[in-house]
Amino acid sequence: HTEFPSRRLTSSINNMQWRMGYKDIDTGTEKGTLNAVIGVTSKDDESKLRGSRGVLYVLEEWGTFPKLLELYNNLRPSVEDGEDVFGMIVGVGCVCKGTKVLKANGTLTNIEDVQLKDKLLGYNGTESTVENISWKQPEAYKKCVRIVTEKNNYLDCSIDHPILALNKNIIDGDPHTCSFYLANELKVGDTLLMPRQIGNFGVLNVKDAFLLGALFGDGNYTGNSTPTLSITTNEEYEYYNTHYDIGISKLRENYAQIYFRGLKPLLKEYKMFGQSFERKQLPYNINEWDKESVCNFLAGYFNADGNVQIVKKKHRSIKLTCKYENILIQIKYLLHKLGISSHIYKELKKSSILHSNVNNRDYVMPETECHVLYISNSLDVCIFRDNIKLLIKSKQERLDFYIPQKPRGQLSFSRFKIRSNNKGQNFIGKTFKNLQMVTIKKIEDLGIQRVYNMMADTTH
Repeated sequence: HTEFPSRRLTSSINNMQWRMGYKDIDTGTEKGTLNAVIGVTSKDDESKLRGSRGVLYVLEEWGTFPKLLELYNNLRPSVEDGEDVFGMIVGVGCVCKGTKVLKANGTLTNIEDVQLKDKLLGYNGTESTVENISWKQPEAYKKCVRIVTEKNNYLDCSIDHPILALNKNIIDGDPHTCSFYLANELKVGDTLLMPRQIGNFGVLNVKDAFLLGALFGDGNYTGNSTPTLSITTNEEYEYYNTHYDIGISKLRENYAQIYFRGLKPLLKEYKMFGQSFERKQLPYNINEWDKESVCNFLAGYFNADGNVQIVKKKHRSIKLTCKYENILIQIKYLLHKLGISSHIYKELKKSSILHSNVNNRDYVMPETECHVLYISNSLDVCIFRDNIKLLIKSKQERLDFYIPQKPRGQLSFSRFKIRSNNKGQNFIGKTFKNLQMVTIKKIEDLGIQRVYNMMADTTH
């Protein structure tokens, strides 16, 4: 009931029916918007909604519909009139809180923070695309799983979330096909497909990109202190001494700590100054930088804090070690712009003894937990070597020494095939290109989780 002399129209949770409006208490006339929301359980009878008119059909938990394609075909005449379309059919499949997505400008953000007005980066089968968000689901909770791949990447999503995977069987005589599978259809050992490269470069050239990358990796610019950087080689000292106004604050047998005079304005320009170690963020406008500047930034970081291991010319590994995972995640997505895939593991750094020449004493460094980013695929190592030039000669020489074997996990193309779940209408007749393959190594049950779902208006 309302405070007015009228009665609301149908509002029944039990019958899943809601009619918007009211009945005039004197005349009995129905007034208001008079639009309706009707819930129907189709179960195994896909014809229940045949003939109904509506502007929006939402298929909740659509991955569990036994005859989804038949139901979809029955609904199409309800939103179409000849060539005119006046309604929308939406299938709901979602990802969980904390899932990272890329905005159109390359900014990394959590799915729960995305707004309807935002634009996201998508993939049209060949290259990156900018996608408007045409629909966003209200708050919902669903049964979810965590899909973990061989390289320790994972996706938390609802069991009906569609994921692109390689078809195991030859279809229509074609051995190179892929389709969208629902999360609960996937099994350990299945091969998922990802684009090798997502994101475009800008046009801004930054001459101090190498220094900013080095400071981001192994520098200290917290509070209001003078920015400092630890170095270990003469070539580093010569480079910074030639290009910047520096002094030496610490000098040890194996390393030195240098400080930079007059560098605060530069760090403030890129909104980096004053950040603590655990809260370091990339330069705020790095997604506007050109490719050369991004490569120089990464070179500065890996030069300062990275390790290159090449054994017998063919076995390779480039890695970054950091206490804070959020820093490595930012670098991981920056590498993806270059087409370099990487993976992050949590590891325990064993205790060690550190000798100080200052007071001639030994200090026990306790066991600590850290995170390590690895670049190990042969093609990824080659892309890194050809685009990112390190200042420390020993590291660069090890990269140049590498002779690649045939890259694994690469797929030049895969033709799309629609399955009975009807997911991927936009890709019918298209060929996916520039792909990498990853294998599922584990699927975990996450129970009921808060999920987020939205639809892109280009690829859906």
